[in-house]
Amino acid sequence: MAVKENVKIAEAQKQYEELISDEGIQYQIFMREKTKADIKLAQEAAYHEGQEEGREEGIKKGIEKGRKEERNKALKEKETIAKKLLEEGLSIEKISSITNLSKKEIEKLKNS
Repeated sequence: MAVKENVKIAEAQKQYEELISDEGIQYQIFMREKTKADIKLAQEAAYHEGQEEGREEGIKKGIEKGRKEERNKALKEKETIAKKLLEEGLSIEKISSITNLSKKEIEKLKNS
């Protein structure tokens, strides 16, 4: 049984050597490996491009969120100032001029 296996191994080795010595087969092997490498490079490039796009999108959303929070904070501060000025008896027109809040916004604060 071992002799038969050795013969089969020897035959396989001979066929392998014949195949790899054939220039056409060598070219096919080369092209297959090149194609694999090209695909891997394209996948890596796409992956890194996706990461970069994700990073940019995250930064953009963070900036938008920060701006929104700042606008809300500024509005709350204006409303606080307007309430204090209403308590001091200033006119709605004067408070609107000072805070840049609309008269309608100040009326709401006055009635709340």
